[in-house]
Amino acid sequence: MAKTLLFFRLLAQFGLSLILPVTLCAAQNGAIAVVVNKGNPLTQISLADLRKLYLGDQRFWKGRLAVTALMRVTGAPEREVALRTLFRMSEPEYKTYWVSRVFHGEASAAPAELFSNGSAQDAVASISGAVALVPTSEVIPRVKVLKVDGRLPGESGYPLQ
Repeated sequence: MAKTLLFFRLLAQFGLSLILPVTLCAAQNGAIAVVVNKGNPLTQISLADLRKLYLGDQRFWKGRLAVTALMRVTGAPEREVALRTLFRMSEPEYKTYWVSRVFHGEASAAPAELFSNGSAQDAVASISGAVALVPTSEVIPRVKVLKVDGRLPGESGYPLQ
């Protein structure tokens, strides 16, 4: 009981800064799931095709359904995994890439940036062509998880870690 009170007293004094780094480290060590709307007919996607969707090179799912790619904001662990594994770019390179695409008329905008995994998944559940990257520990039942290169998150060789 005394330890619990001490913890809450410290938390009140120092705010969330005590637990935020622990939360971010835990999220960075887990797999990131690719989630789509439940109505999307796909069950799997290659890492190369996922990259094309997120970089605007492929604008439609099979069946002519428009892709709505959703990203977390700068600094989010899911974004860091996407930058490192999927895009193979730094944050400044990613931003420059999208500024160039928009400037040259190759795209109307970069993927929408959302502040939480909950809002990303709410959008995916509501938008037929939406896709988002979320920690597997936070996946909700209203979205569908795609296999990536034939593997589900947590399986050996799953690429989005």
